[in-house]
Amino acid sequence: MVVLVLSARENSARRQAIRDTWLKSLQDNASLNDQILVKFVVGDTPCNLPLEDRVDEHSCEKWSPGSASQSLLTATKSAVSDPINSEELVYAEPIVEFQVMQPIIVRKLGIYKKCLKSVVKVMLVDAFSSKDIASAEFSPGDPGVLEDGYYYKKVEEYFLPKKIEMYVEIGSTQNECAIVLHDTDNLYQTNNGSGVLRFYTTGRIDGHYAHPFKALKLSMPGVSFMYDVENPEDLELHKASQASRQSQIEDALAKDEKSLADEQLRYGDLLFVPVMDIYRNIPQKLLESFHSAYDTTKFKYLLKTDDDCYLDVEKILPALPKKNERLGQWWGHFRYNWAVENTGKWAESNYQAPAYPKFACGAGYVISKSIVKWLVENKQHLELFQGEDTSMGIWLAAVALQTIDDPLWQCESECISDMYSMPDLGAEKLHQLWKNKLACGDPCGCL
Repeated sequence: MVVLVLSARENSARRQAIRDTWLKSLQDNASLNDQILVKFVVGDTPCNLPLEDRVDEHSCEKWSPGSASQSLLTATKSAVSDPINSEELVYAEPIVEFQVMQPIIVRKLGIYKKCLKSVVKVMLVDAFSSKDIASAEFSPGDPGVLEDGYYYKKVEEYFLPKKIEMYVEIGSTQNECAIVLHDTDNLYQTNNGSGVLRFYTTGRIDGHYAHPFKALKLSMPGVSFMYDVENPEDLELHKASQASRQSQIEDALAKDEKSLADEQLRYGDLLFVPVMDIYRNIPQKLLESFHSAYDTTKFKYLLKTDDDCYLDVEKILPALPKKNERLGQWWGHFRYNWAVENTGKWAESNYQAPAYPKFACGAGYVISKSIVKWLVENKQHLELFQGEDTSMGIWLAAVALQTIDDPLWQCESECISDMYSMPDLGAEKLHQLWKNKLACGDPCGCL
């Protein structure tokens, strides 16, 4: 059996905790050591951007803000585009989603002039909690002030901190707006205020990237808002110190590279795969590790785990399922009807359903070689989703296989005496569990 431990380049302390606990026990047991190959999977390339200069900590996309004005800014602007054909049908998106990259104060909410056909409520909503923060009501008799194509009304001023995710939406029954633009009309697009805001793909209704007018050539924001940048001078300081931060990260990465080389020279248990080592690339990292194991190692089963997990291989080996000659096997503890997230670390931008297909928790699962073979052979055709575990569920939903749901593969940080795995552990906690295991056979504690 091959055991692949997904690890980040910087997680040397976690890898060492595993080497000192369950991996050491394997290596000290000659009969087990001959049956198991353990590799820590890391990407061969780091992100060379400081965290402060990334769009978010989970990617390696550079954030390059411009100069922020102290005057009132709008979330929309007239778009530079080809001339509009006479009576062009356009879909005005009823929702605009964004992340705050620099603190702002929202002062007004707005609606596109041609979408105001009846009483309409426009709301500013916290994307994480779905809580209304501010709202304004518009009607043909009380439309507010027309500014550059949108009617605006003042709302109670609301401070939005850095990194918060929000959306502005039409909150009434009028949640769709197909309009006709003439060649004298302007087409609008989102305006990020020189990097102060980060807008997401429009058209997400009830968590889906789809709308009844998706076949239309043109779309534009149907709602807008006005805001001030809080302390715009902070952006100028950020830009002025960028070169210094870049120099520091390059020095740190050079030291990390040497540390990894020394670690590999000492232990020889790192598996470098051709992937930039960031969170968003973990699904690709998983596939590349499967590919490497399939090409270089003889095995019947592959076990996947993470570098913050307890693992009891001595319990797992004798419990391996009997080989199914017709179907591949997937043995783990499965999640069912797991909701697709639209915000935060686990925000899903590619999968267009409200819930994922069933998938095994990533703290530990076993798949047979035939499944690894299928994944490797189809790697170039598999779309990458937000997480490696949910991606596995989507990929393997297309495959006829035997799933074996076993709660001893723990999904949560709850200790069970005869568990196979347990996630989300620090080095100290892992050492304590293994100390208990060696002392009395129960990782949860000895009487």
